[in-house]
Amino acid sequence: MKLMRIGVDLAKNVFQIHGVDRHEQPVWRQRLPRDRWLQTVLEKIEPGCEIGMESCGAGTLTPAFAIEKNTAVSVLHM
Repeated sequence: MKLMRIGVDLAKNVFQIHGVDRHEQPVWRQRLPRDRWLQTVLEKIEPGCEIGMESCGAGTLTPAFAIEKNTAVSVLHM
């Protein structure tokens, strides 16, 4: 399963992750606690994966791990 794009819905304690493959078919849906979401995402994504997430306090973490994994990040201003 190669993830082409993931979306992260940030909340206070639990983050919802949604990932699609190159055919835009959902292949990964998971609720993750705040303390595990980043490590889990890093284990699943490959270089080139696009990440979309809303801007908030946790949104500042994204650019740092995106550089390591060579991913594109879109921060959505809600």
